[in-house]
Amino acid sequence: MAATNGTDALTYSRFWEQFHAGFLILVSVTALFGNGFVCTAVYKVRRLQKVSNYFLVSLAVSDILVVVLAIPFRIYFELNTVWLLGKHACKFWIFMDILCNTASIVNLSLISVDRYIALSKSLRYLAIATVSRCRIGIAIVWGFSFTIATLSLHTWSSDGGLIHHPFCRKNDKIYYTFSTILGIIIPLVVLIVLYYLVFKIALKHHVKIMKSNYSTPPSSEDCADQSQLRSRSNSSPRRFAIRELKATKTLIIVVGAFLVCWLPLCVLVVMQQYVPQYIERWPPKTQEILGQLLLYSLPFLNSCLNPYIYTCHNSEFRAVFKKTFSKMLPFLKSRSKKETKNTFCTENDFVSTGV
Repeated sequence: MAATNGTDALTYSRFWEQFHAGFLILVSVTALFGNGFVCTAVYKVRRLQKVSNYFLVSLAVSDILVVVLAIPFRIYFELNTVWLLGKHACKFWIFMDILCNTASIVNLSLISVDRYIALSKSLRYLAIATVSRCRIGIAIVWGFSFTIATLSLHTWSSDGGLIHHPFCRKNDKIYYTFSTILGIIIPLVVLIVLYYLVFKIALKHHVKIMKSNYSTPPSSEDCADQSQLRSRSNSSPRRFAIRELKATKTLIIVVGAFLVCWLPLCVLVVMQQYVPQYIERWPPKTQEILGQLLLYSLPFLNSCLNPYIYTCHNSEFRAVFKKTFSKMLPFLKSRSKKETKNTFCTENDFVSTGV
């Protein structure tokens, strides 16, 4: 929604405009690499082709579209300081901005539903989360996001309208109230409620796992005894539980990053539509800092954070990432083998078997 709020009317120093354009180029390259890696890894690596990862691919696609179809317009505006691309390009920017960002947050809500089912219905998860249902869910997400974005092409408020010179902006109280509630607030409520329930279930499973691991402590701390304990703890239900616990931790981090990046923008957009006088009272320097940081940096930064969170906290993605780069950088492969050998008998390796 970076293109759709009234703060585009603010003026910024030339230094910050050029610096921010460079920052957005860096974000674009990083986001394309990270999200492209997620999509490619799931497409080529068979063990990654599971329902939960298909939802991650859908999220990655929305971030790629932000980079390809939304950020370039922002970079253009930063470098030229005025909008000279006309009315239709302005409408297209607003449309794609809303489409991709709505898809991102609704995809996160869909992922939270998947995580809740995986933990609360673990024995029936594979029967419930089928590929056909996954496709239907993803289609609903994009259909819903497309509908919200399409409604932006019409002006719903009597005093609203599209401004395409000297900046690109849409004023429409009714539309932004409607789209904020359906496209942001409701999905966020779903996220918070489901992850609260997921956290309770995950905590309960964690306590059971820890009790099981330490109820019969080994008589010796050598690697042979720990290997026996590891093999005894590697039953399918336990591996599944540990994997889902770690996946839940990763997705909570993703949701937290999303809230940090997008919540300030939502608040400022609502203020601009209903109480613009409060923003106009702020000192120009405050408006400049808030505009560049909260409105035009954090939301775009979120597009490149998610894939790296997956890579760092998901052992399957991390293994594919290391394997890919070890082919290009041979010394990484030897270093990885050395680290694996040194940490084979550590307690963390014993307890953690999943993602």
